[in-house]
Amino acid sequence: MSKFLFYNFFVCVLLFVSTALCAQEIPDSCQLTAEAFYLRIEKDVEGVVLDARSSDEDRQLSIHNAIPVPNSAALTSVLDTIPSFQRVYIYCSYGDRSEQALKFALDGYPNLSIYHLKKGFQRWKKLGYPLDTLAIP
Repeated sequence: MSKFLFYNFFVCVLLFVSTALCAQEIPDSCQLTAEAFYLRIEKDVEGVVLDARSSDEDRQLSIHNAIPVPNSAALTSVLDTIPSFQRVYIYCSYGDRSEQALKFALDGYPNLSIYHLKKGFQRWKKLGYPLDTLAIP
């Protein structure tokens, strides 16, 4: 009976620890308001802006010089080419997908400085920040 209790206790501890590790907290410093995002990308001439909106979404407008990364394969492909001295700025429509991309990037690319636009592109547009028109096939 004591082996059974020990085993159950061990499994519960293991599940608790693995759940805690998977629920990665995003540092507040990586989550930028539209104003902070704008100020950063305007000053950061070497920064890379990534558009994490899916190809199903309306992407006729974007943030200046944004590179589309509509899925995890595209995101990985782009992140693999970015040197550690460049900062990365990620956005999507409402901030959810860019937050997931941020978590992925923080995990897999710890040497990069990565930020995401809280509340996404919709907030950016609503506040009247500059937009580019894209020619998407």
